[in-house]
Amino acid sequence: MSNIRYYLVAFITAFIITSFVLPSIAYAASNNTLLSNKPINIYSSSKLERWHDILDNHVSDTYNSQSINVKTWYDFIELIRDEPKLRQLMRVNMWFEQFPHKQDNWVYQKDDYWASPVEFLAKGGDCEDYAIIKYMTLRKLGFEAKDMKIAMVYDIYSGTDHSFLTVQHKDAEFVLDNREKLVVSRYMKNRYKPHFAFNENKLWVYDSPVMVQKMRADSKGTVMPGNR
Repeated sequence: MSNIRYYLVAFITAFIITSFVLPSIAYAASNNTLLSNKPINIYSSSKLERWHDILDNHVSDTYNSQSINVKTWYDFIELIRDEPKLRQLMRVNMWFEQFPHKQDNWVYQKDDYWASPVEFLAKGGDCEDYAIIKYMTLRKLGFEAKDMKIAMVYDIYSGTDHSFLTVQHKDAEFVLDNREKLVVSRYMKNRYKPHFAFNENKLWVYDSPVMVQKMRADSKGTVMPGNR
């Protein structure tokens, strides 16, 4: 499929879903969120050192980058800047489908590595890398940190850990997931059990009943919960 056709199909799909389907779902989803379970502890997200390394350095990293993918990312952000917020969520989630899913041990020779936006745009990444760059994209579009969380969860359907971005918008919590189209999180509550969630300010830790400590047969290290 050519790039022009890809973006045309993505745009039409986003328009239909965000104009007709999601508003009615969002209305029904008020106050019923995937992360509504009471966390057992709340900390400063500064405990996540790699996350704060990315936060501290991503502006200068992207400014100094000569990558065509970084320029294309910025062009995309400007393209959708004036669109309604719900449509921006859909467009952002779909836009990153073009980047390849790759495990950390393939790309970085590490069991668990959180990629910066520049690294992801150059190499692709795994689930939390998609969540991180979607978070950064929405921040650039004016979404507030208090309305977003990167969630590390256990998927009871597949028996694996996973990660995605949740966004609170007009009393509904939306999930931006590299494995799914944009959905309202109430329809995922029975599937995902949260380990922890974070934004640039806070870290919420949940009493998850199950945790996958290691997922890769050739891994000798401990993989952080949520890494996939």
